[in-house]
Amino acid sequence: MPVYFMIAGLFCQPVDEIFSGLIAILREPDFLITDYFVVGGVGAAFFNAGTITLILLVFLYCIRMEFDGHTITSCCLLFGFSLFGKNLLNIWAILFGVFLYARCHRVSIRNHLYVGLYGTSLSPIITQVADWPSSAGGQACPERCCGDLYRICPSAPLRSCPRYS
Repeated sequence: MPVYFMIAGLFCQPVDEIFSGLIAILREPDFLITDYFVVGGVGAAFFNAGTITLILLVFLYCIRMEFDGHTITSCCLLFGFSLFGKNLLNIWAILFGVFLYARCHRVSIRNHLYVGLYGTSLSPIITQVADWPSSAGGQACPERCCGDLYRICPSAPLRSCPRYS
């Protein structure tokens, strides 16, 4: 399934636009319902979702997890949420937390990995926490003509300097 959507993404968009779209997806602040079809394009969104799902399927295979209903459910959730809000950068903190939990309690990662995979659906929160300093206090004027801070609505375009508007 993930390879199919990665190939479909290559037919939906030229390769150079897919890579620039993936970079745009990785740089996006990822508020909870950030639509990756709008941010990077259809091909980049499919490629992002397929890549995340494929990487985590390979990881499940490498640690010899049994492929069952949980695997199918987690793969579908991984893919679906990777179309909005989940990218290759913000999933690792949750998975690392599951790894640390298993390590501290001296149990196999296999016992808790599916919970971690389901938990990556909340990975846009990781982006919010990482971006908290700039989103909490606003951003400085881009033209550096004044020291004013102003909030930027995530869906609105960047506003120009208040002194020039």
